[in-house]
Amino acid sequence: MKNKLFLICLIISVIVSSCSDSGEVTVPADDEITAFSYSPNQNMWDSNEGAYFLSVPTSGKGIIKFHEIGTETWDILCSIPSCTHSGPECEAYGGYRWTFFKGYFYSVQRIENELYLIRINPDGSGHTTIGRTPVNNSKYASGKKNIGGFFCFQDGYLINVITETISSDVSSDYLYVMNIETGEVKELLSDYSSDYVHFQYLSAVSGDNNRLLISADLWQKGECSYLEIGITDGVVYQTIPQIDGLAAVFSANETTITYYCRNVGIMSYKIAEGEKVLQKEFDYYYLTLYLYDNYYFGNATVESPLGASKFVVLDSDFNLLCETDMPSSQKSSEDGKSTGVNLMLSSIIGFAGISDGKVWFVNGTGELTHYASVDSLLDGKPDFSPIS
Repeated sequence: MKNKLFLICLIISVIVSSCSDSGEVTVPADDEITAFSYSPNQNMWDSNEGAYFLSVPTSGKGIIKFHEIGTETWDILCSIPSCTHSGPECEAYGGYRWTFFKGYFYSVQRIENELYLIRINPDGSGHTTIGRTPVNNSKYASGKKNIGGFFCFQDGYLINVITETISSDVSSDYLYVMNIETGEVKELLSDYSSDYVHFQYLSAVSGDNNRLLISADLWQKGECSYLEIGITDGVVYQTIPQIDGLAAVFSANETTITYYCRNVGIMSYKIAEGEKVLQKEFDYYYLTLYLYDNYYFGNATVESPLGASKFVVLDSDFNLLCETDMPSSQKSSEDGKSTGVNLMLSSIIGFAGISDGKVWFVNGTGELTHYASVDSLLDGKPDFSPIS
């Protein structure tokens, strides 16, 4: 089933708190794998025979798991006997972020204190180094101080933003793209960096596979705009004035940006006319949506950034079909090992992905905890079940 994702947003950073030995798992052929979602922080990929899930801990030691169609379990994608699944020697080692492109998984991994782009076969074997990423790489950060950064994938490229901390209250960003097949790196928008700019990736631009939408905040000048930029040629095709209240972009093309406006609802912005149109009113503080078979599934935060989280389902016209509390999880706290921050994170449940007719849920420590059938959610009567 071909699925499309029109949302680029931050959902939940997921990790695995424990793992066990697993035998070899059955995986589909390269050409049978299709992407469930395409997002810098979305970690589930679907195929005809099952789903792949990457947990992303703060340490970067992500573990790939595989779910076979018709089962309720997730197996670690590693066939090495007695493997501890704790480092790059493990076939299931997945690092920070990953994507699927032309028959391979690509992931950003920390190896000996450096960040590398690694190509992985669908069965977990054949980890091949493509090259060092621009983030955390002195070659691209030469002369800059206190370098940080982030990255995401789009259309066969790794989008890298390097942040230079100049002083306690002054910083500026640098934008690089890395071809994930060749490892070639180039800088985009270099003329913006001298103006102390902050870049934020917002969305892919549909209609052209090599364009992205980013925000460019020239914070010392008090100016913010959105740029439609070509990944391969670095050309800025459109400069769009700041849209007040924009909290999350659902989709973007050359004429329209569809987005969520905090405590207002789902809006469309007509670029040429500069006109904002309310599509559907919602009073959520924050809303993130994923399009799946003409229905939107996602997370809604109520009232404030720390407010209660709801799971929602909307039809293609944004009519609300289901709003339900997230399933509760005590799995991590019951093992007697999780305390403090981990105990708090174990109780935070978020949307992980859709596969095998099920919506999967994950907690803040990276454990897949529950699932519900798609049909039950469409009917507004979720049948949440814990993962054994």
